[in-house]
Amino acid sequence: MIEHRTAPRRVGLAAALCAMVLLPVAPAHAVPLPEQFAGRTEVAFPADNSDDGGVQASYVSFEDPLPAAAGPRPPQCDRLGYTRFRAANGPGNSEESASVFVTMPGYLEGAGSAEPLARNTVRAAGERGQYVEVWVLDRRANCLEDHRGLFAAADRQDPNLAFGYYGRGQEIDGVRHSPAASVDTAFLGNVGLKQTLEDQFTVMQQLSPNYRKTRTMCGGHSLGGLTTGAFANWDFDGTPGYDQCAGYFVLDSRMDVADSTFAALSGLVGGALPGNLAATVQPLNNALPYIPLSEATFTMLSSMLSAASIDPGAASTILPNIQQDLVARLGARAVSAPNYLDFLLGQPDLRTRSYSNSAAVGLVLDDNSMPIGFGRVSIGSFDSPTAPKQFPLPYGSGAAFAGILGGNKSVAPAAGNSAVGWTTYDQVPRAGSETVDGDVFTTKESEVTDISQFSRTWSNAVVDGLEWYFPTRLLTETLASNTGDRTGDLVNLRYDVTPQSKVIYVDAGETGFAAGLDSLGTTSVGAGTRVDAPGYNHLDLVTAAWNQNNGRPEVVSHSLIDFLNEQVISAD
Repeated sequence: MIEHRTAPRRVGLAAALCAMVLLPVAPAHAVPLPEQFAGRTEVAFPADNSDDGGVQASYVSFEDPLPAAAGPRPPQCDRLGYTRFRAANGPGNSEESASVFVTMPGYLEGAGSAEPLARNTVRAAGERGQYVEVWVLDRRANCLEDHRGLFAAADRQDPNLAFGYYGRGQEIDGVRHSPAASVDTAFLGNVGLKQTLEDQFTVMQQLSPNYRKTRTMCGGHSLGGLTTGAFANWDFDGTPGYDQCAGYFVLDSRMDVADSTFAALSGLVGGALPGNLAATVQPLNNALPYIPLSEATFTMLSSMLSAASIDPGAASTILPNIQQDLVARLGARAVSAPNYLDFLLGQPDLRTRSYSNSAAVGLVLDDNSMPIGFGRVSIGSFDSPTAPKQFPLPYGSGAAFAGILGGNKSVAPAAGNSAVGWTTYDQVPRAGSETVDGDVFTTKESEVTDISQFSRTWSNAVVDGLEWYFPTRLLTETLASNTGDRTGDLVNLRYDVTPQSKVIYVDAGETGFAAGLDSLGTTSVGAGTRVDAPGYNHLDLVTAAWNQNNGRPEVVSHSLIDFLNEQVISAD
């Protein structure tokens, strides 16, 4: 059994760090909590040192054991947790706030992914003289993550320590990292859509029924938008999910749970899918309880983010070693190879050129490098000569495969031996960054996320931005629900009242997931409010900085507060 990252008192080094930065805060509830919230704790985690905007951040958790049928699991997995953001000068009682935004993260995202959005939303409300809270749910699978390396790196301010622990077998306080054992991960085969929605409902029961129905905003990013639709249509032992929310917010996603979106992906496949799709693929969920290779991929990515947070300009020690691992090697080729031939030949060789820690993160995740649409974030550009890429799609291609690939001008550092650094989002030239051929591939207006804040929040040792052990069952059941499957655990998805009003959709204006869903067929935007976020890519919806290059307010957070006031609580 491994140790839980949110119980640092058990892991030696982390205890010392937590003694410095994890402080008790005021309780979040208005009335005495029922027994189901036994063992509730709330601890503050470090502020955004660049500009916290008067926002207090904390991690809340309480005991909530899984059913015995879930099987053996580490004890920390019998707790639920979420991040809570509120104004430092605001009320400690959540129900004295104008609203609580209950937020479900996206596919492969941990609760830390939405920290910038949460801070921005609290600040946007403050500009209007209001107090709101944002709760970001930490899905149960995150209990399996080993954050010892992230804690140690932050404590010692060593940019190489996390990768040494996760990627090179180095010990910390006599402990060597290893992925969670199969005996510890098997229970994830029972953590699907039903358990995830029940966990959300349990967290929300800290608020009174009337407050939930009249004041609470329910929503999510990416996959979190789809699960929000499922929540609204779910039956919780006679209590409809749509009675638990005053309004909804959907970030670069849709709320569909009808036989429409995914079944329309292919007319041939859609018509051939079994009516009990979830049960049909359950043996796969049991055999592969979490997304394969995700743990190895995300420990390396977390190490890169940690290094960029601690020493952004130092030379990366990760890229020179990344090609020792086959999966990492292929991933590195996908973001750096200029064409198919070089991809096959393994060129450029990342071991022979120096990248700064920030440039390494940019190479992997920036919207002009990352080929996969839902993994893109607009964090700046390379500070060295840059060349167009023709892999995996030609330079400048439009989005393909329902927005999964393409849609941006993909570039990589031009051939040479010079060190590669990074230009932050707010330092990109006003005229834009050009390739060696003189073509503008990005502009200042299309760069919206601060790589420093992004790296810090996504590698936060208390609650990070990645979900290392994403349950396969949650993904397959979400897809099955969209093909009309209402059997087995999906039987509680019994309503067909996907909200058409009091819903705000904020879509990525550059490349994103929502446009791909719309391309598959009719989606449920309906009478909802739709806002485009210019320059934003998929991840930017939750990571964009408070200060934007165009001089205008950050669009997502301000749109949410405007919508709350104008369409949800305006009658009060």
